[in-house]
Amino acid sequence: MRLRKFLPLMMLLITAIPCGAQIASGSANDEAAIRQVLAQFEQAFEKRDAKIYAMTFAEDADWENAFGSHEKGRANIEKRLRGVYQMFQQSNQTIKEVRIRFITPRVAVADVDREIVGQVSAGGDRKLPPRRVRTTHVFKKEKGNWQVVVFRVADLRNPQEVQ
Repeated sequence: MRLRKFLPLMMLLITAIPCGAQIASGSANDEAAIRQVLAQFEQAFEKRDAKIYAMTFAEDADWENAFGSHEKGRANIEKRLRGVYQMFQQSNQTIKEVRIRFITPRVAVADVDREIVGQVSAGGDRKLPPRRVRTTHVFKKEKGNWQVVVFRVADLRNPQEVQ
């Protein structure tokens, strides 16, 4: 008798699994499009071009760096980056790993691990040691285009550094 009560629920769960798997997958074209946006993002950083960098973001995007600075909206992100780029004039970054995960066919998360060398302090008076960072980009597909809606930077540290 109890089995009959749970059987419909079990069938629903079993049939929902393949649907969920399809929802969370993105096409090869979508992944390529996201990688293209990430490449545009990297090229803008190399050129220190805040306008091109900001164009990878949605109009209402959230941006936060590893130091807790937060901006809302593409225009504010662009304005902030003009100042931030002063700290990165002599720096270079190397991408170590890119991971893309589709949450739905229209939402994806890209984690990009990188190393930054040559960065200077905000005052420009001292050179900072090399940094390992992870940037997390939450993408949303709108009208066929992928744009960043949330961006976060986190410093990556060895466990020994924080003990």
